[in-house]
Amino acid sequence: MLKGTGRSLDTRHGTLHAAFDWSYRLLEPSEQRVFNRLGTFAGSFSLPTAAACAADGTIDTAEAMDLIGRLVDRSLVTALAIDPPRYTLLETARYYAIERLAATGESDTRRRRMAATILDLLDVAYQEYWSLDEAIWLHRYEPELGNVRVALEWATHHDAELAVALFGSAWPLLVETDLQAEARAGYPQVLTLLSDVLPRARIGRFWEAIATHHSARQCDRARYAAELAAKMHAETDDTRSHYYALMQLAANWRVDTDSARSTCEAARRLEDPAWPARLLAFGSLTAGALLTSAGRFDEARAAYQRALKLALTTSERQALVASVNIVELDLACGDTAAALQLARPLALSLQHLGRRDTQFELLSNMFSALLIAGETREARATGKELYDLALRLDASKLYTVLDAMAFLACKEGHCDAAARIAACADSAHAAHGQPRRRPAEERIRSAVIALLDERLGAAWYEGVKDCPEPLDEVMACGLALGLWA
Repeated sequence: MLKGTGRSLDTRHGTLHAAFDWSYRLLEPSEQRVFNRLGTFAGSFSLPTAAACAADGTIDTAEAMDLIGRLVDRSLVTALAIDPPRYTLLETARYYAIERLAATGESDTRRRRMAATILDLLDVAYQEYWSLDEAIWLHRYEPELGNVRVALEWATHHDAELAVALFGSAWPLLVETDLQAEARAGYPQVLTLLSDVLPRARIGRFWEAIATHHSARQCDRARYAAELAAKMHAETDDTRSHYYALMQLAANWRVDTDSARSTCEAARRLEDPAWPARLLAFGSLTAGALLTSAGRFDEARAAYQRALKLALTTSERQALVASVNIVELDLACGDTAAALQLARPLALSLQHLGRRDTQFELLSNMFSALLIAGETREARATGKELYDLALRLDASKLYTVLDAMAFLACKEGHCDAAARIAACADSAHAAHGQPRRRPAEERIRSAVIALLDERLGAAWYEGVKDCPEPLDEVMACGLALGLWA
């Protein structure tokens, strides 16, 4: 950008570089050093974070703050008109700073310092995540995403321990900003950096992150990661993290099994009523899901109501999760009218609030409820909405709605297509480590099987299960929605 090679732009780029050279030479040596180091930030930065990154043996953090203020006065650093104040370098200024940093031979040293500073910030964010008001927390930490990305990218190639630690502590920020797909795409590189010499607490939080990012998507992988996280946290006597990992392990069975039940009970024995509301609410949500799966609907409703009450103190998004679980519970109980009565206004709220994962879960339950209620036109529109959302969010989540997609196809007279989609649903559930359905899912599954038995005969499954051209989740949903033949 500063030194373009095109003939028609050489003069302009040379002039821009010369302007930076002129401004840079006017700076005192300490100002130059701080300016160079600010180039390591990819996004905006707070004054304390920047000062911690820029400080060294001769410049303490207080002086670094003063020097950054001088750079603002010289228009080399831009102060953003937001509260609390944040600062940034224009891209041209940032590239110039990086160039100067490389010329001084400090590039790796300062990038490591920046990544370590971001880790300190993420460690604080992780602790505050459980108890700080959600809106305040997001306002405070969401602007750091660009810096988190560049810190993790550098550490992945240069500092194994730092990379593992950054990945582990970043998960609440990535979850709350709907960036789990990005985290899942990047974790294999960090996974290769694990070793027994790394601190157990950091390894535990890394596996905790994997379990969280894969939760309800790749259930077997999430269970494996949660089990490792629980083991590591138990070894370091981190009871709260041990509890969270056990609850993740239980939650990713998704259905009531001996293993899920015993894991949940082990977590509940660790539980302290004085813990932050968000953590306790997660435990209640997990307990409610297992109770629903076991058919203990009254106890499940009490667990979800307890989670809702806890969540309302800190997290509107988590409260919405609890409400969506109550929709699923109503559907599992056979009270389709109650499920739709709650789901419809929730759908409007989730267009503006909450995470897209929660929106997908609601639309999935609403889709099934509408089909059972005979509201086929609205069901089709809801199915298309959740299909589009999954393509933007994570297409692999579509495995949970394949039974409902088969039911839609069957209701609309496309029974051969419905049979293929129903067979795809079985293979997809197994591939995601979840061969058993939850009660609401089983209800729609039973309905579609009964309809196919009636219209195609009891032997229909044998004719499609070994189809030479099997469908994947996206193809199956597209077939149900008539997006292709």
